[in-house]
Amino acid sequence: MDRPSWLLLAVSGAVPALVFYLGFVRRVTGASRTAFQRREPGRAEGTEQPPEDAWSPRLSHFLLQLVVHLTNTAFGQLFLVPLLMKINNFTLLRYLDIAEDPTFMPAVASEGKSDPSESSNVSDILHKLMETSPWDGGHCHVFCSLFDYCLFARSGELTPSQVAKNILAVLEDAEASPPLRAITQWNRGEIIKMAEESTIRYRNKEPLSLLDGIPVCLKEEIKVVPYHHRSGTQYLGLEPETRDATVTKKLREAGAVIIGVSNMHELGIGTTGCNPNRYHGTPRNPYNLQHFTGGSSSGSAAAVASGLCPLALGTDGGGSVRIPASFCGIVGLKGTFGRISAFGCHPLSYSTVSLGPLCASVADAAVAYAVLAGPDPLYPYGLCQPKPSLPEVLTPDLKGLKLGIDCTFFKACDGEILAVCQKAVEFLKHLGASVVDVSVPEVEEIRVAHVICILSEMRDFLQPDFNNHFGQMIWMES
Repeated sequence: MDRPSWLLLAVSGAVPALVFYLGFVRRVTGASRTAFQRREPGRAEGTEQPPEDAWSPRLSHFLLQLVVHLTNTAFGQLFLVPLLMKINNFTLLRYLDIAEDPTFMPAVASEGKSDPSESSNVSDILHKLMETSPWDGGHCHVFCSLFDYCLFARSGELTPSQVAKNILAVLEDAEASPPLRAITQWNRGEIIKMAEESTIRYRNKEPLSLLDGIPVCLKEEIKVVPYHHRSGTQYLGLEPETRDATVTKKLREAGAVIIGVSNMHELGIGTTGCNPNRYHGTPRNPYNLQHFTGGSSSGSAAAVASGLCPLALGTDGGGSVRIPASFCGIVGLKGTFGRISAFGCHPLSYSTVSLGPLCASVADAAVAYAVLAGPDPLYPYGLCQPKPSLPEVLTPDLKGLKLGIDCTFFKACDGEILAVCQKAVEFLKHLGASVVDVSVPEVEEIRVAHVICILSEMRDFLQPDFNNHFGQMIWMES
């Protein structure tokens, strides 16, 4: 086994178990004790639950280097690696027998069925949505939504140029203490140019779409001209990009004002957003500047939650859109695999990562999804995707909608979180949705399979980085 393979296993959570086994974590790291959540038993016999008193330390610098080195010694290969695999339940799949054939790529072929909603023009539906929007007259947010920006621009109350100048004033003051670090790269001339063009279109009553004039940012993992495509590293993207990603191109065609590229956890391998290298710095949660934003789409969430923009794009392979959205109190949507083109993004994990919007509201997410989703000739995994459709977006209630809840999985959280989730369920029931008890089979097997798939694919893609830039990665710097 080579060093990068087991480094990724360490990042996935295997290292804490190793350190617990060695017995020196309290003395060296001073880490606090945490109890693992009891996993749902799998179907395979002989699988074990993690110990209730297991340790979950935080490792970095010398300790992480030491553990990676030990794992790659003969002793590590013979004893430590098997132990890690057993403690983290990686051996579960060895005893699993599923009758269905495996799906090697989660791409769904079109069945040729016609959806009556596809005959409706999505743009017309979105315009009706704005006109009948229940958000008029009051908001639950302290910042503006996409619909607010649209109404301001249409009425002339606040032009895209004025909005851009306000955003630039914030970006230019980004080094104030403490810095938000949501946007890592921006260009004043580019922002002013796009905003002025949008202002002229609104003045002539010829906006390109509902996103015309809307300030947006994109995760640094996505190519945006003329910025560096660094993906949270110090060594990638040495030259400015000369070609946009497909989603970037779609946003430009829709008239959006791209205010820059947003911060992220290095290479997307992490859920905190902590990235203290010289180009990025760790973004701060706008609701509490001493807290993490969540990751890996950390800067995108911080930008929306702080009010810099109502829409940002992120990528998600194991929660990288949904985690920061939840940490920052906004809406995050992980699109179905292939639904939104990933052409122009670093293929860190080509069968699990999807693109998705982070927004101020669910309605904003619907608009962004409608604009960005759809097949792309440059992205083979999404060629079979149907055109975006919003079949019942104008429905005033949720009557006829079934809400499936796996109670065992649903309740596996802290009481405070459970109370909020139950309140949300009651709200949906009040709108007419019916609740159905469901049981998702093989949840633990799914978790293990996901860990193996995403880490294997990331290891494969990052092999040149491990060979050539291993010492420049943040997790290995001393």
